[in-house]
Amino acid sequence: MKLYFDLDDTLYDRVQPFAKAIKQEFPQLLVHPVQEVYDTFQHFSESVFDKMQEGVISLQDLHIYRATHMAAHYGIEIDINKALAFQQAYQCNQTKIELSDQMKDLLDSLVENHIEIGIITNGDAKHQRMKIQQLDLLKWFDNTRIFISGEVGIMKPHAKIFELAGSGPTYVYVGDSYPNDVVGSKQVDWTCIWLKKKDVEQTPIQADYLVYDEQQMCMKIKELFQIK
Repeated sequence: MKLYFDLDDTLYDRVQPFAKAIKQEFPQLLVHPVQEVYDTFQHFSESVFDKMQEGVISLQDLHIYRATHMAAHYGIEIDINKALAFQQAYQCNQTKIELSDQMKDLLDSLVENHIEIGIITNGDAKHQRMKIQQLDLLKWFDNTRIFISGEVGIMKPHAKIFELAGSGPTYVYVGDSYPNDVVGSKQVDWTCIWLKKKDVEQTPIQADYLVYDEQQMCMKIKELFQIK
């Protein structure tokens, strides 16, 4: 069996650097749950992500759009400069992201047991590579098994990005996004572990395993791969 991970919100918690940026640039939003604000931010980001990938808008345009619309959602009007200041704060805090000790232990165990592991992630190539470097993921992952949509020109949930790694139930994928990770991986008959962080119904395609936090995810992976 082979194991592939999503990157953002699976290998590490993307909310932490976001929360720090909110505290710096939009402290008035702290009256709302950070996860709620982050989900709003991600909604606007994902709504124009395809246009950015297709070259219709620039990456900076996406950054401005998601910040201004997030702020507007909470009744705050901001200009381009403020949107870019927030993006700068967010990126600065992303350079300080870390894997949890629990995740490091899992990756150590997978490597020690000679299990093939990889990453399949959507995102801008330069940005995702920065996070991979900051998290020191090449310590565990072979670069030939890291597939970034911005590098390969294919986005999840398209089946072809998963097929770059392989197909069939001996491939296991773990991710947090139902439409991208569950639907995407099941198209090529992979075994799927869904790290469910949001209240999303999984119909009609079902994940093989459902976990709700990192601890459960690590336990399920160790169980499937018979790691003690």
